[in-house]
Order: sequence, then structure tokens, then C-alpha cells
Amino acid sequence: MIPGDLTDQATLLEEIHRDKAVKAVQAALRRDQIAPTGECRNCGEIVAPEARFCNADCRDDYERQARMRRLSGT
Repeated sequence: MIPGDLTDQATLLEEIHRDKAVKAVQAALRRDQIAPTGECRNCGEIVAPEARFCNADCRDDYERQARMRRLSGT
């Protein structure tokens, strides 16, 4: 194997990890931008005034649906 090939592979792997980390931070920032309303943003159940979701499942469902809307352009 040529040394440059190993360096190129390491660089590519580093870029992949960095992109994943950036996307995770962006998702967390978007999640924090959702204003609390006293109702779960996914199912409408009453939650604590500062909460956005009633549980992790609802949060995950909401984020999955939001991601699908972004991908489909709706």
C-alpha cells in the first residue's frame, strides 16, 4: 500500500466523523429552537411548561417526521 493511500483513507474517515458530529450538533440546536408550549409537540399530551415532549419516544418520532419533511421538501 502506498503511504498516501493510508493518509487519504484517514483523512476521509476524519471528514466522515466530523460531518456526523456537525449534523448531531445542528440537530440539537434545532431541537432547542422548538418553543415549549405546555403540550407535547408530537402527541399533544400536557407536559411541564418547560418541556417540549412527553417522553423520548415522542421526541424521536417528532424528529424523524421533521427529517422526512426536510428531505421531501414539505
